Amino acid sequence: MMSEWIDQARAWSGGATLIGVALFLFGSARLVGLIDESLEIIFEVPPKDPMTFTQSVVLFLKTEATSVAVALGAGVLMTSSLFLRALASSVFGEGGFALDAIWMIGRGSLRSPSGRARLA
Repeated sequence: MMSEWIDQARAWSGGATLIGVALFLFGSARLVGLIDESLEIIFEVPPKDPMTFTQSVVLFLKTEATSVAVALGAGVLMTSSLFLRALASSVFGEGGFALDAIWMIGRGSLRSPSGRARLA
């Protein structure tokens, strides 16, 4: 009985992945669109000129493509940050001074773990 369920789950895994990707793209595009609309209301952006149906479809597709690109770009940045953090942890060890120094460079305040000596 369990092996049948596992076989059925394996058969649907590709479809579930496609559905998940489609829902991610739709949801992320909608989220960025809602944020855009909210910012237009907050900053009192004047309404746009009336458009033909074709123009509105083209504008919609461009807006959705931009929204998806922003969401995917944020995902790539977060994934690369996680990867670099894991790489640095494996090279310098967990919680080592060198790892802390790497992440503090941007702030311009390198301190020893005891907090006494200032290096930069």
